[in-house]
Amino acid sequence: MNVYLNLVSTLATVLMCTAREDKGHEALELLDIQPEFLDTPKNYNVEVGRTAVLECAIRNLMDRKVTWIKLSEDTPLTVGKETFQNTNRIFIEHEDNSPYWNLVISQVQLNDSGVYECQISSQYRHLRLHVLLTVVAPATTTTPAVENSIQIYGSKFVEKERAILLTCNATGQEYVPEQLDWFFNGNKIVNDDPPGRVSIKTNNSIQMKSISSTLRIRGAQMDDAGLYLCRTSLQIESFSVVVVNADTHNVKRGTFSGKSDQWNGDDADEDDPDNRSIAHALVLHRHLLTSVLLLLVLIHYFVLTN
Repeated sequence: MNVYLNLVSTLATVLMCTAREDKGHEALELLDIQPEFLDTPKNYNVEVGRTAVLECAIRNLMDRKVTWIKLSEDTPLTVGKETFQNTNRIFIEHEDNSPYWNLVISQVQLNDSGVYECQISSQYRHLRLHVLLTVVAPATTTTPAVENSIQIYGSKFVEKERAILLTCNATGQEYVPEQLDWFFNGNKIVNDDPPGRVSIKTNNSIQMKSISSTLRIRGAQMDDAGLYLCRTSLQIESFSVVVVNADTHNVKRGTFSGKSDQWNGDDADEDDPDNRSIAHALVLHRHLLTSVLLLLVLIHYFVLTN
């Protein structure tokens, strides 16, 4: 009798340990999520002197690094948010918790044309995304050269907590326009005021007789909405920005929403495929343990009755 009982106990221990081990392995496999690129444009055509924004959006990046390179060059352009070029024309546009690691090239020239690569460092493989930048000369006409011109480019609608990014290009007829200034609702905007939130980067092109200035405001708030002015000594242009509060759309926390499936929240959503898979695995193992216990009861009953 004791031999049968010991056999039953040993069998139960082995089955339960096996179930725990299988559940642990399956959970680890489910949690081993690999990074992947989101859908973004692969071809960009930009006129000389304009600003190019090459998009690279990644889901499940975690602590991995994003590197931008130009295939025709040996030195990387950027690693993370660090720039490895002796120019302030090139920098990374990225906000915390955003999947976007965009490469910004202001005042583009013809030699900026080429294939650029967005890389993700991974212990399993080196993921790459290639985009083609084609810089074209401004269209020529038989009419006389235009007089002084000034234009502002950017997104009119910006989600709250995302970055406001505006670029102002001013061109002179005979020489580069004098200093370019930014104003918001009538007040002059000062670089790095407040520190770390507002940045202004300016570049001059003697060949193109132009000046380009990029205004970046991190973490847009509702009171950042309004009229932005770009002004030189002889020119002025305005641009209206609307800040949209995404919270008013009743988006669930922990779900993907917004531009290119950006991850929103802090809490996991029960509708997420990974969470459903883990829950399904736990239910299966619970049923397995129940079946094992029922089998042990039947064996025990058989031993006692015989």
